[in-house]
Amino acid sequence: MRALLQVLLLLLAIAPALFAQPRRRVPPKGIEKFRQLPPEQRRQALQALPPGRRQQTEQRLRELDTLSPAERDALQRRYEAFQKLPSDQQDQARRVYRAMNALPPERRDALRDEMDALRDMTPERRATHLQSPALRKRFSSKEKSILDDFSAVLSSRFSPDLHF
Repeated sequence: MRALLQVLLLLLAIAPALFAQPRRRVPPKGIEKFRQLPPEQRRQALQALPPGRRQQTEQRLRELDTLSPAERDALQRRYEAFQKLPSDQQDQARRVYRAMNALPPERRDALRDEMDALRDMTPERRATHLQSPALRKRFSSKEKSILDDFSAVLSSRFSPDLHF
């Protein structure tokens, strides 16, 4: 679970569409290009970046270097799945992520576990489950709203590879 969290955080750090900031972020393919450069060329390319962006890129490269090839592939698939979502669902996914990030870590973990369960359900089963009294007892109204938004994102045919 911890590795999944790290991969998701990395995905969110490198996906330009996940943050509504005016500054352009280096997309995964750009990071991958940096990662594949020989050390001297990588150093020169990083030197050409503004200091803040260089520091972020170096951090992302360190994080990517710790991933196995399978984890990197999974990260790439999730990024591509996100990019295929309609813009309104991308916005909704961003809101879900931001709302989750505002929660205490133990509640984020509880929501992620629930999201994993929701992902494996049919749309009909998911709708019934989200209305269950048991779910309302386990989650606050704010957390329930996050789960409802996540369920809406899952309605896309590209969403199975999305993880928060």
